[in-house]
Amino acid sequence: MRAISVDNCPVIGKGVFGTVYRLEEDKVVKVANDIHRKGTRERLEYEDKVARVLYENGIPTAQSFGLVEVGDSLGVIYELVEGMELYDYLEEYPDRADEMIRAVADILLALHQTVPQEDGLLRMKDKLTGLLMAGKGSLSEEEFAAKKKVYDALPERDTLVHGDLNPGNIIVRPDDSPVLIDVGSISVGHPYFEFTNMQQPIMMLEGIDYGWDELVAHMMKTTRIADREAFLRQTELLKSFYDKLFAAYFRELESAERNRVIDNLKNKAFPKALTFYERMPLPDEEKKQEVVRRLKSDNEKKQSAIGPVEEWWPAGY
Repeated sequence: MRAISVDNCPVIGKGVFGTVYRLEEDKVVKVANDIHRKGTRERLEYEDKVARVLYENGIPTAQSFGLVEVGDSLGVIYELVEGMELYDYLEEYPDRADEMIRAVADILLALHQTVPQEDGLLRMKDKLTGLLMAGKGSLSEEEFAAKKKVYDALPERDTLVHGDLNPGNIIVRPDDSPVLIDVGSISVGHPYFEFTNMQQPIMMLEGIDYGWDELVAHMMKTTRIADREAFLRQTELLKSFYDKLFAAYFRELESAERNRVIDNLKNKAFPKALTFYERMPLPDEEKKQEVVRRLKSDNEKKQSAIGPVEEWWPAGY
């Protein structure tokens, strides 16, 4: 593995996991902030691998040029993708939103039809089961068994899913073509997982009559947005993006079937939001539990009415 230096290279982005430096005119390097943290090396290697898989299969993304040593850390060199985040694009060019979101839907459709030939890609069901096992201690035996039963029954497929598709993970080039970035969440699985993973708790819990302000404050801290109005504007933009993306993705379906599939996906995503709310500390625990019981009762009826995914997932998707 070759070694490089980022001395005198400008920082163009920094996150919890890594720092991105502009290495050359057309290349950047993403360097791990803490290479000694468990799983960091494996994560970098995986990001490099999936970026290559996407690029080789014609999915628009930044080309990867492999791992490098950077001082006492490791990094991955990528093609520099110039443009603006889709968040900013949608705010600046609202008249182009529908066309751009349709282009993103086309990328998603292509991704969900791609069967990777590369070995060693993670499977979405395994990732979800791993998260469930990690949180087993916070669940009763009945809750754990119920969730495990749901996961085991979810459909299998050997095509790709992004796993974290949002406007922050899409760059729009100057020619108005969208490109996927931060592809480390890519895995193999059924497209069903893509859509149930898109809905954030704040979007699905708007109707709660207790804990809304605390939920907003918690999500602001998570997204590192200090201004409440700015956060709520971004949330509305995100809701609109997802609603339009769902509709564009399933656009070949008749209106009634499209609406039914989208409603089912949103309802299938709701238990995750409910768990999030149930674990959130609130001043009046008894009042929160009243809300939880009501939401759980409503949710159980909806889940029973929806039925297994295979019964309503549309052919060809």
